[in-house]
Amino acid sequence: MGRIIKPLEIATQTKDVILALENDAEMLRDTLAETQVYAQTKALQGKTWTVIKTQLTAHGTVIHGLLCMIDAMVTASEQLSTLSGDEELDEDRLLDQIDQLKETKAAHEEAIDSYEDWLRT
Repeated sequence: MGRIIKPLEIATQTKDVILALENDAEMLRDTLAETQVYAQTKALQGKTWTVIKTQLTAHGTVIHGLLCMIDAMVTASEQLSTLSGDEELDEDRLLDQIDQLKETKAAHEEAIDSYEDWLRT
């Protein structure tokens, strides 16, 4: 059994993926904003708070990386949905059509050869 590409299913799944990724991105942006509040609060001082602020800054860098990754995945999902087209493709059916076309081509080539032989005589 060959592969079957169903664009409608691909479009539905990519929309679901994009929605989930956008929700994750929103949560990450909220988290980033909250951590920046703590990292920039001058009232929180001392050795422990300095270490925590450093960690929060590092986490912010990781969150920015995750947001970039999410953007790339959303773009890739949109491209996949667009590139999958509108027509359902069934590999077995296409291979059968190719075989039929090869047979038709061979029959036409035989007919051409026969006509060329007939013209030469």
